[in-house]
Order: sequence, then C-alpha cells, then structure tokens
Amino acid sequence: MSVSITVMTLNLSDGDLPVDSPNAWEKRREICVSVIANYSPTILCTQQGLKWQLEFLQQCFPGYDQFGISRKGSEDTLDEHCTIFFDKEKVITLYACNLAFQGTYF
Repeated sequence: MSVSITVMTLNLSDGDLPVDSPNAWEKRREICVSVIANYSPTILCTQQGLKWQLEFLQQCFPGYDQFGISRKGSEDTLDEHCTIFFDKEKVITLYACNLAFQGTYF
C-alpha cells in the first residue's frame, strides 16, 4: 500500500510590521491563504507565527487541527510560535512533542 502526503512549510515572518509596510501581514495574509488552499497540504509547518496569525489561519482552514508552542515555552504567549497544522481527515496525532535547541549555531 502506498500513501502520498503533501507537506508545506511557511514562514509567517513578522506579523507586527506597520500596516503601510510592503510586508505587512494585512498585505500577505490573503496570498498565504490562497497558496495554502491551492496546494491543500496534508501537513503545514509554520515558523515565526504570532498567535493571532495562527488563529486567523485556523479560522480559514477549519478542517485542520494544530499543535505547537512558542519559543518561550507557553502556548498562550505573544511570542513567535512554531506550529504544525494537519488535515484532520488524513492525519491523526499519536504523539506530539516539542524539541528546543539552544546554543550558538555560528
């Protein structure tokens, strides 16, 4: 038996840029939703998402569930999150954990 899944990664980047910035979330969010909807990934990995950005995506894609945590280790902080969304019809969570790497990389 062969199973095929689509995995997408998306860096949501800075959601707190001024509205008049060319990279403001208000100018990017519909494009993000369109790209996600077009590819319809089984699993969507996000980086640097702020809680309100992730809540927006969850509202746009109610068929997905999610898990993740902020860099500070709390699920409800205002800090950036690494969150994984997954299609509830195709994926079930057997086990979920978060790993953090600390130290200098360069």
